[in-house]
Amino acid sequence: MGLALFAIWTSALAGQSLGGSGYIDLEWDADPDPTVIGFVVYVGTEPGRYSESYVVRNQTQFIFSRAVPGVRYYFAVAAYRPDSVIGALSQEISGYGRFTPVPPLPKPETEGAFVSTFQTANPAIQLRPLDPPCPVADEDGCYEVVVLATLPGPVTAIASAGDDHIWIIQNNDRIRVVEKNELLPRFALTASHANVRFTALVPDPRYAQNHFVYVQEVESFNDGTRRLSIARYRDVSNVLGERAVIVPGIELTGSGDAPVTIDDAGRIFLAVPATRRGASYSGVVLGFEPDGRALAENPAASPIVARGFAHPSGIAVANHKLWLSGADEFAESPVASVELTSSGEGWPVRPRAVFIRHPNAQSSTMKTALSRDVTARVFLPLPGTTRLVRIEDGPTPGAISISMTEGGNVAAVTSGDGVTAYVAHRTREYQAVQILRIHTPPR
Repeated sequence: MGLALFAIWTSALAGQSLGGSGYIDLEWDADPDPTVIGFVVYVGTEPGRYSESYVVRNQTQFIFSRAVPGVRYYFAVAAYRPDSVIGALSQEISGYGRFTPVPPLPKPETEGAFVSTFQTANPAIQLRPLDPPCPVADEDGCYEVVVLATLPGPVTAIASAGDDHIWIIQNNDRIRVVEKNELLPRFALTASHANVRFTALVPDPRYAQNHFVYVQEVESFNDGTRRLSIARYRDVSNVLGERAVIVPGIELTGSGDAPVTIDDAGRIFLAVPATRRGASYSGVVLGFEPDGRALAENPAASPIVARGFAHPSGIAVANHKLWLSGADEFAESPVASVELTSSGEGWPVRPRAVFIRHPNAQSSTMKTALSRDVTARVFLPLPGTTRLVRIEDGPTPGAISISMTEGGNVAAVTSGDGVTAYVAHRTREYQAVQILRIHTPPR
């Protein structure tokens, strides 16, 4: 058969609102042979080895709806005649699954009707294969991405207890739970008043024992002032109750919010934005004991433990260090670390810049910036961009830029077990927020 396929391409692949499967859209030109009555599409996860086949009758479009985001799939197409004679395979193409929503296409009429017996492709068929980029990647490879939920409205914070239990703040006035990859319909907590916003949340490091979750609440007043409090709640059957204010009434005079984290000892750290422009690291980092007092080792009895970004976007703790991300007019890098001495000497500490190695960086200096002797990993967002960073601590700490090639913005991110991140990703073309679980590639 004179099969004349000139193009076959993969377009956007999307996760369903729950569950993580997605779409790959294929299209090709019609065959000029009048005896051709349909096509067979072959699918596999290894080159030249196809585990599935689909009959699409006399149409030139096909949607593969079982794709797992982050997995590479291989495709080939062959035409067939009424006598079930199947022509030669087209040139093979491949592509990664993506997670940006696309409208579903009509599904094929039949699947599994034919099994490929071809060993070689027809050299007369010239295809222009399109290999779309991996949806989330750094220089170590493609990340495995699972879509846990899709929400219509802004998500400003996300947190994980590491037990398939994820909290998200939606619209700044409600907290919802994703449990075992399912978005629960019931709200865990709603704001008590229209002038109260939820801006951050973090589970207690001993959540498995005490079920405590800390919620940052910002109250706005008619004179334009804002006051931040951190309240501790207990999670009972996915409802947050037993509210107790631990850190009360911190005035926020700068713009933006204050990211929060908690270390293994239950100490609370806040990255507070700057009140005015100044030198680099004009913001501050505050530290509190689990009962809300200033840290005991601070000789000044002040909650200020370090300088910080003027416009902070993230804070995490690992290896007895604070890791910060944010924007600052005079800072050398959007990522920095703070090492707090047990004696409190030298407080407030000035952060040290952590330089980011971007994917495909060719500089030998940048290539050696990170040690393979990694002792801890954390993830931080760079809001307003399509990137987040994976920070790796060790003899030579550094950070790797992670590209979200689908576009859109990274609204929030939280670390999981050191190899997993949970990301709230606002898509560019579709005004929705997807909750993603991202597994780092093996090193």
